[in-house]
Amino acid sequence: MKSLAFISLLLALFHAYLIANSVDGRVPMQFDFQGKPTWSLDSNDFFIWQVCFLGFMNFILIGIAFGARHMSMDIVNIPFKSFWTQTKEREEECLRRLASALCGTAIFVNLIGFLVQELVGTRAGSQAQWLPTCK
Repeated sequence: MKSLAFISLLLALFHAYLIANSVDGRVPMQFDFQGKPTWSLDSNDFFIWQVCFLGFMNFILIGIAFGARHMSMDIVNIPFKSFWTQTKEREEECLRRLASALCGTAIFVNLIGFLVQELVGTRAGSQAQWLPTCK
């Protein structure tokens, strides 16, 4: 699961790089009710923002997942803790599940980042009309 989280991070960062290089000038980031941009970033700044955001989130989530096997059950707050702490095998299973959930969350964050990049890149590149706007 950890390798899948790393692969999804690399794909999202590569996609941000492609979007930043395919968009000329500025990338609109905020829109009014008519669908017109009200705030924008330079395409290089957009790429840097995406790298910083995705990198930080993945550093936290995957870092905790890697450190989960060394965690003490004293700092893990879960329901039915007495069940999970009865044997060493259950503690290890609990920490494995925690690491897996954190990696799954990292993959979800990368997917959302990918979708945001696609939405912004499509809007900046072609002024797509399929985006929801209020008229």
